[in-house]
Amino acid sequence: MKVTQLVAQKEYMIYSIRSDAHLSEALKILDDNHIEVLMVVDEHQHIEGIVSKRDILYKYSTSHSRVQHLSIKDIMIPQENVIVARKDDDVRTVLGVMNAQRIEHLPISYEGKAFALVSIADVVEAFVADIVNMMSSAFIKGKSPTLQGVPE
Repeated sequence: MKVTQLVAQKEYMIYSIRSDAHLSEALKILDDNHIEVLMVVDEHQHIEGIVSKRDILYKYSTSHSRVQHLSIKDIMIPQENVIVARKDDDVRTVLGVMNAQRIEHLPISYEGKAFALVSIADVVEAFVADIVNMMSSAFIKGKSPTLQGVPE
């Protein structure tokens, strides 16, 4: 299964913010929408970084300055440090990367622009569905279902 198929199965809303926005704006978006992560994008929807509730809490707990005066660019993980998948990537590959890097939310890009943001739960769910479909297909064809091609 490709990431495009995963995204098509769910109604995704890309929640994003500009890097010059104030921290209070990010907190409001996160709280109002019951989400954990925002993509930081420029005016053309190019990914500049990512910011999470965890990043904000960490900055709050370690900062000696007044956090309410900070902008997103002071807190975000910059683009060069963000792992981004492409919409044509295979879900198994994405799951492997997310697991190896301990990533909970992964931005998906298309032509360098924000396309979606998937969670590890979304990817695991799609991966399991892919395995079930593969096993069911083998069973229907009268073959013994195996997990060949499934990463260990």
